[in-house]
Amino acid sequence: MKRLAYIFTAVIVLCSVSCDSDNVFDEAEQLEIDIALINDYLAENNLTAEVDEESGLRYIIQQEGTGDNPDFGATVFVHYTGTLLDGTQFDTSEGGDAFSVVIGRGNVIQGWDIGLRKLKVGSVATFLIPSRLGYGTNRQGLLIPPNSVLLFEVRVTDIRF
Repeated sequence: MKRLAYIFTAVIVLCSVSCDSDNVFDEAEQLEIDIALINDYLAENNLTAEVDEESGLRYIIQQEGTGDNPDFGATVFVHYTGTLLDGTQFDTSEGGDAFSVVIGRGNVIQGWDIGLRKLKVGSVATFLIPSRLGYGTNRQGLLIPPNSVLLFEVRVTDIRF
């Protein structure tokens, strides 16, 4: 039992000593990096995006839809393809059923909740999502590194209010 107590104490000491207080994540600094990456992507591809000033989300509506924009609680059905800015595809719904999202429920990344509220049935859009509105500092699977800007091509097929 004493041996277990020593091991436990050693682990606690090692963990506290190994913490590097100089390596603190700065969300505002990361947002600046993300916005610079997004702006470079837009310039390289000769694109202009609208900006959601509150969140930092950039979006391009290629095709306006019809009807009302969804709000919290509405179910939005979309087909989508997700890529990194370098073109690496990490997910798609194409070839399958539309993906359904209940706005504001928190079951998708925050960038989707914000972006989908700007669309209508029939809308086709591109979302350029800063990392804090995506997966943040977390790796997602094998293809999405921490602090990744995400690009989603989305097509709204239906909205149920």
